[in-house]
Amino acid sequence: MQLVGIKNHFVKLCLSLIISTLLTLVLLLFFSVIIYFTGANSFWLKAVNLIIRLFAVCTCVLIYAPQSKGILSGAILGVLSFASVQLAFAILFKGFKFDNFLMNSLFSVIFGAIFGIICVNLKNRAKST
Repeated sequence: MQLVGIKNHFVKLCLSLIISTLLTLVLLLFFSVIIYFTGANSFWLKAVNLIIRLFAVCTCVLIYAPQSKGILSGAILGVLSFASVQLAFAILFKGFKFDNFLMNSLFSVIFGAIFGIICVNLKNRAKST
């Protein structure tokens, strides 16, 4: 019986990572087209890139929806989401860039933990009503 539960969690985790990574790639492609035609400066590029990556972490945590230990589950999901997006970029662009790597991974962990706490509290609040 426990093996089925682990398998369900693994499938749910993979699904949330795939959806959040694909959503991130689509949003970055859309934003790249906007940047190409408007010619915005690099400040906006870095800021929107960070916002899109944090949106991917949020999406991953909300799809997975941890039941307990929100801070730990969210932080782990944040790291996994960040790693999946980095892996997708490395595959697509045939290289791995370390620019702002530490800052982006730290933000992914922090926001993953925050969204994990929010998600667990929303689930607990929904159960109590």
